[in-house]
Amino acid sequence: MSTNSLKNKSELGSYLAGLIESDGSIIVPKDNTNTPTIKIIFNIKDKPLAECIMETLGSGSIQPASDNSVQYVVRSKSGLVKLVNLINGEFRTPKIEALHRLIDWINNKPDYNNSKVINKMPLNIIPLAENSWFSGFSEGDGSFLIRATEGVKYNNVTVTYAISQGNINESVLQSYKPIMLKIAELCGTNFEEKNLSAEKNGLNSFMWRVRTTNKKGVLTVIQYFKKFPLWSYKYLDYLNWEQAYNIIINKNTQNQKDLLK
Repeated sequence: MSTNSLKNKSELGSYLAGLIESDGSIIVPKDNTNTPTIKIIFNIKDKPLAECIMETLGSGSIQPASDNSVQYVVRSKSGLVKLVNLINGEFRTPKIEALHRLIDWINNKPDYNNSKVINKMPLNIIPLAENSWFSGFSEGDGSFLIRATEGVKYNNVTVTYAISQGNINESVLQSYKPIMLKIAELCGTNFEEKNLSAEKNGLNSFMWRVRTTNKKGVLTVIQYFKKFPLWSYKYLDYLNWEQAYNIIINKNTQNQKDLLK
């Protein structure tokens, strides 16, 4: 991971916004005794990415989150203000409400940002294909799937890009419908709502899911990630997925057999 790849501020802001909206949280205290916090969870394999982001932003710390994950935590004045200024205007999901509460919190503390007021920007509505937000969002919630099956006469290999959003509260999930529609549009496919029964606490969970397997949609996804690449370990999954797609398109029988091994 090269720090230079994170230097483009316009792309860094949209990427971090997508990353926070998928695998992050914004915690805003209700009183003056605590300070706000922005956290991003990373798989332990992606600790180098967390370190790279921390180095680029010049603030924050990396802490254990579980046996298999770490979290990048920002809570200093300068760090929060810098990060907020980067992601303000880049959010596309209902998490913007938490960002706006954080901005209100900062604006109500004149000494926090040298009395400079941060204007709360609305949801970003430019096409997904035009910045790196979808790349950041896919880091947390996207999957690159390869399915290889062996038949009597023919081998069959399919590739699927899938992304989902779930919640036990159906009304909360409904608030994610606009962005999932836009993702489905980008991927040239439809999206579906699933009601998943869950044994834990006897609760049901609800999920929006977008899956694309058609040639046009998969090619669009590939073209997007060539322009706005992933920065995490998931990039290797993407490369294998793209290679499988090329094998399918080129009808390389021997390589399809190799995928079955």
